[in-house]
Amino acid sequence: MAPYQYQKLDTARQEIRLLTLLPGKTDEDLCGYITHAPLIDPGPRESTRASLEEVQATLPEPWRVYETWSGRYLFNGPGTTSWSHPLDHIDRSLYEDPESDFDDRSVTVYEALSYTWDEPGDGGQNYISMSKLPNKAPGLDSKRSVIAKALHLPSRKRPSRPEAESSTVTIRPNLAACLKALRSPRQEYTLWIDAICINQDDTAERSVEVGRMGSIFQLAQRVVVWLGLSSDETPLAFQTLVYLGAQTEVLRNKSCIYAPEADTTWFRAAVDLPYSDAEWSAIQDIISRRWFDRLWVLQEITLANSKAVVQCGDYVMSWTRLRNALAPLTDKHNLPNARMRNRLRHLESFWDMAQVLTPSEVLRRTSGLHCLDPADKIYAILSLIPPLFKNKIEPDYTLRIEEIYRRALMAMIEEAQVLTPLASCHLTHRRINSPSWVPDWSMPKLTEPFEHWILAAGNSRDSVKLIDSDTLSVTGRAISRVQLVSSAYAAEDGLLYTLAQWKDLAIGATTASRLENFVMTLITDRTDDIWPNAGLPSRAQCLKEFCSVMDASKTTPEQIAEGWVFSEASKSMKNRHFIVTEDGQFGLGPPGVEPGDVVALLLGLDTHMCIRGDAQNSSKFKVVGECYIYGQENATGFLGPLPPDWSHCLDSSTGFAVCMFKEASTGRITNRDPRGPLPEGWDLKTWKDPRLSPEALEERGVELQDFLLI
Repeated sequence: MAPYQYQKLDTARQEIRLLTLLPGKTDEDLCGYITHAPLIDPGPRESTRASLEEVQATLPEPWRVYETWSGRYLFNGPGTTSWSHPLDHIDRSLYEDPESDFDDRSVTVYEALSYTWDEPGDGGQNYISMSKLPNKAPGLDSKRSVIAKALHLPSRKRPSRPEAESSTVTIRPNLAACLKALRSPRQEYTLWIDAICINQDDTAERSVEVGRMGSIFQLAQRVVVWLGLSSDETPLAFQTLVYLGAQTEVLRNKSCIYAPEADTTWFRAAVDLPYSDAEWSAIQDIISRRWFDRLWVLQEITLANSKAVVQCGDYVMSWTRLRNALAPLTDKHNLPNARMRNRLRHLESFWDMAQVLTPSEVLRRTSGLHCLDPADKIYAILSLIPPLFKNKIEPDYTLRIEEIYRRALMAMIEEAQVLTPLASCHLTHRRINSPSWVPDWSMPKLTEPFEHWILAAGNSRDSVKLIDSDTLSVTGRAISRVQLVSSAYAAEDGLLYTLAQWKDLAIGATTASRLENFVMTLITDRTDDIWPNAGLPSRAQCLKEFCSVMDASKTTPEQIAEGWVFSEASKSMKNRHFIVTEDGQFGLGPPGVEPGDVVALLLGLDTHMCIRGDAQNSSKFKVVGECYIYGQENATGFLGPLPPDWSHCLDSSTGFAVCMFKEASTGRITNRDPRGPLPEGWDLKTWKDPRLSPEALEERGVELQDFLLI
């Protein structure tokens, strides 16, 4: 049969295509038809419930109310949680939004499929036999079916097979297996699938429809996640994860709390799970599925409603259950092996996106996810970023990838007035033909990005100017040069072997203070001293752990995997070099860093940057990559160190790290920087620091420099 011939979508009616699968048994060929239907985004529903602050005001002490990742309000009292207000006379409409079995604002009803495209060359080809178009769009009949079901009315059925098969759509094996598993043996099933409902050979249409995918998944009656065919371990995995997910609720600030129906405290990081090797292996089988590595699916599941389900073969669970099961596992002190810990870290983005994030932060968190088209590194996150950024980036697959990335970078810099996207640059790890200051987001993740809370340049606004298409001028200061560079850490070299080499380079004649500085550099000072009440070990505990393992005559892989220092160090060290600057500071340098590279502090950038002078023009520099310099957090390079009695710490209670300052003699914690002066009423959480403008810094005697990046 001839290939299916796509008809143009009517953009004036905001049409999308929908595939309706005809009923069939598992062993029968796939048959269906494609129709066009309007999809007009009515915008978000307006909430009728009160705000968290208003609901909190109605609660007796010590009750608190939180918002879960799914958007529901959860009440937390002494030893309990509840979906209901503890005071019976409080009307539920104060804290609950009315729920509906379907969104009656949308004319078209369908389900959306989130799945993994096969890599080119994976397996053979499969086909869907397409019938001639029916007279009515299936969305309208589907909507009637949903309403009929809700009202207990009979729904319409179409014939089990088309009267005439006229063409075919080619699909790959994973999608074919999925559709056979989802297809009903008795009724039609209407859904949206990107590979079929977008004409992939029409670049102009593809550019338009990719920009609408956020709405398509938001307005779907349900999103179905397809993990692939089941294995022998799938039944045990689903049983284990469904139960664990019922014990936990994930809050908007990313912390976990016991669910109202919980009968254990397994959500707590310090509580060991009583799982057998078989149960851990089954969990590993699920989280290793390729779906969790695909970039597009993050947008698809983040925008899905609470009815979203996960299916593996014939086994199904709600997405909420799976997410609530995996989120607390990430912070468990004891996991069976380093492989599982690393995999769970990779999955953190799947419960991190409920908050409003900048494009550079989304790109940072999704850098380890894959897509077939390098342009989709940008386009696949558009519905996860604020509209102000999204509106500046129009999908256009006709552009060269270098131009797509350059436009995206400049849109981010212009809107946010920070240089955070430059942290994704790697001089030795790129294949696009563009200036060194344009990140090559198409490359596989080489290093784990440093955390934004380092605030090397404080809460500063960038000072940037595009000189020409190849030259970007940025303002900052050179704080030192790289003097010593270790070999890069690669997992195959062995962590202990690399640490021993780095330690010799760092310390020489060992002193206690230099050893502590070395260990804190390895873990970027991620300790209880910086993150109080986050359950992290102190600096003293980290140093003790490091010494006990490094000094032991025999160290087992289990000791390394379970140790906090070694787990954190392996993440921050990956593919990086240990560096010592000319003035003796310790740091972690980017791939390809060399002695003589400048360590620069740039306004609007959370981390330091290694840059290299151009051989032909000493006023121009290439971006080598971001680096971490221990002890240079929180704008120390611009404002100087804190007074002797003060230290900085971080408050993450809101889900975002907010820099605070602690006075040792009184124990007082404040957001007022003791290095002042600051304008009265200035709020560190929302405003750029007025002390860090170029004019204010020059008044303080700080010598700034304009670096021409090429």
